Amino acid sequence: MDETDEQLALAACAGDREAFRRLVHRHQAPVAGLLLGLCREAAAAENAAKEAFSRALRELSSFEPRSSFRTWIARLALKAARPRRGRRGWKALEALSPFPMPEGLQRRIALERDMEGLSWRQRQILGLRLEGYGPGEIAQVLVSGEALAVSELGAAVRRLGGLERRGNTGPDCRIMESLWACWPALDAAPAEAGLHAAACPPCADELEKFRHLCCRATGADRRPLAFHAMADKVWLARLAESNCAAISGSRPRVPSWVPALLCAAAALLVFGFWKRHAKPVPASANPAPVADSSVARRRARSPAAAFRLRSGLGRTRPR
Repeated sequence: MDETDEQLALAACAGDREAFRRLVHRHQAPVAGLLLGLCREAAAAENAAKEAFSRALRELSSFEPRSSFRTWIARLALKAARPRRGRRGWKALEALSPFPMPEGLQRRIALERDMEGLSWRQRQILGLRLEGYGPGEIAQVLVSGEALAVSELGAAVRRLGGLERRGNTGPDCRIMESLWACWPALDAAPAEAGLHAAACPPCADELEKFRHLCCRATGADRRPLAFHAMADKVWLARLAESNCAAISGSRPRVPSWVPALLCAAAALLVFGFWKRHAKPVPASANPAPVADSSVARRRARSPAAAFRLRSGLGRTRPR
């Protein structure tokens, strides 16, 4: 029987590199697809995936077994993709497959172009949903409530389709709100929504637009157009090998006090070298003593002289 992600994570935390390698092979495909949609470049997605899995290896001791490793690694992938946001369009997509681009991949890229007008958070939500993450998993990745994740997912899909939120708040019209949590899986839509749309013309129009959005985001098999399902197996295998090689060659993080200690040692060496090889000041350069009595009186009234007088320093006690 295959071990669960939590068991493999505990074994990897104990020092079993083979267990972590199995975790990489198990989760690198959806992580690569998510990063490809956010970075919009194959090379940037590979680098972000390497950084995410390497950071997961370093911070594996902070992973809680009661949570999901799938959502934890997705959260690290989003952090790695933040400085690599794709802003120059799609580049180097030929590296995904040596063959001509399939129709499903072309449709997904067209959908991603329409997502350029969305905010970064909405792109993250839709990217996670298209790669197979459910509303509960999206809530765990984004550290929010499931109801809020469903609401944000609905707002992102509405904005993607150019739909405006209707003002109807009746109990029957609220059934349509459950559609957005099912997007883009039209088969998972509740039957009550179709029954209500048959009697409500505004909801019928909204249901038709929802079906259109589902058809744009799903393939012939009614599954979401996930990048990791359409990308070439060669690219995913190369990504897994590079991730495992980077993880095998990674070293533990250096403690924070080591650089400070090295800087202090270097400063002491520089100071000792300067002290040893500094040229002495010639005697002629020293100023001649001033014999003026006014200067001597001012020196006698200095704070240091007053302190010596008050404390009795320099006085001879009678025997």
